[in-house]
Amino acid sequence: MCLRRFSNLELGRAAMMWDAEQIEVLGQDNVRYRDEDVVPLFRDIVIGAADSLWVIADCSNTVIALLVLKRHHIAHLYVDRSSRRRGCGRRLIEHAKGQFPEGLSVHTVLRVAPFYVRHGFVQVAVSECGTEVDLEWRP
Repeated sequence: MCLRRFSNLELGRAAMMWDAEQIEVLGQDNVRYRDEDVVPLFRDIVIGAADSLWVIADCSNTVIALLVLKRHHIAHLYVDRSSRRRGCGRRLIEHAKGQFPEGLSVHTVLRVAPFYVRHGFVQVAVSECGTEVDLEWRP
C-alpha cells in the first residue's frame, strides 16, 4: 500500500468511496445522490474545503482510503469497506499527526468515535442530539 497526495485523476474513485461512506455511516440511503451528481458534489463539498488531501492506494494503484485535512482538523477520513482492518485508518491518522504534531481535531458521528479514541483522541463535546461528537488529539 502506498500513501501519497491525492491526484485529480482519482476524483471518480474517491467520490464513489465518499458516497458509499455517507450511506453507511450516516445512514443517508434515503438521500442517495444520483451517480452523475456524486463527483461534482464531492469536488465542491470535500475537495473545496480541503487544505490537503492524502490517499492510500493498493498494489493495483486503486484508491482504498482518503484523508482530508483542513488546517488542524480532520475533515474526512474514509477507508473502503473491503480494505478495512488492514491498518489504512491507523496509517492516515499517524500521517495527520505528523503533519500537525501540535494537535488535531475531528467532528464525527458517535459510532465512529471509538476508532479515534483508540488512536489517542479524547472526546471534548457531544451534539445536542447525542449522535455526533468532537474529539481532539494533543501530544
